[in-house]
Order: sequence, then structure tokens, then C-alpha cells
Amino acid sequence: MSKRKSAIVGVVESVSPKSLVVVVKRKEKNWLGKYVAKSSKLHVHDEKSEASKGDIVKMVPSRPHSKQKTWELDSVLEKSVEDITEKGAI
Repeated sequence: MSKRKSAIVGVVESVSPKSLVVVVKRKEKNWLGKYVAKSSKLHVHDEKSEASKGDIVKMVPSRPHSKQKTWELDSVLEKSVEDITEKGAI
């Protein structure tokens, strides 16, 4: 039986050709029992360059594409407002 790869959702911070930097935010309990906001920056491979800055994306783990890129873009869940206005949708 194969294990299913876990997907993570985050916001695109910067875009390069075939690469994205995505910020993933979460809340963790500290030693006092209070919740503290934490974030991680993940480098994501985007073969078709379909995501842009500010988009909410879903990514899955993959084979290493480079030293830091070990995630691959699965889908763009929500386009940014700036991207929609540039294309004339609003």
C-alpha cells in the first residue's frame, strides 16, 4: 500500500522562472501553552510558471530539483487580486 503525499498550502512571496518562494504560516504551542505564529519559506518548482506573487498555492513534496527546491506546485487555489485586475477581469 502506497503512502499518499501530504500537500501544504501557502502564499507566493517571490517568483523566478520555474521557481517560487512560498510562505507557509502556522500556529504552534510554546512551553507555556500559548499559541505562537510561526512561518516557513519553501522553495517550489513551477514547471509551467502558472503562479504569480500573492497567489495561494498547494504544493506537494517531490524529488530534489536543486539544493533547496524539494517541493513541486500542485495547483493554484486562488489568484491574487493584483493579477486579476491586470488581466482586465475586474
